[in-house]
Amino acid sequence: MAEGRWPMADAARIGYGTPYAFSHAFSREFGTTPGRYREGHHGDRAPEPA
Repeated sequence: MAEGRWPMADAARIGYGTPYAFSHAFSREFGTTPGRYREGHHGDRAPEPA
């Protein structure tokens, strides 16, 4: 996701019912939206590299 566009429709594939649900959970966990994360504004906590 950090390296480019990640289709939000894929959120359902990892267990979220809607793209909004994924975005909301991501924001709660990492302190920023997925879009801002992609832009490099990682907030308080960035996901650890795989």
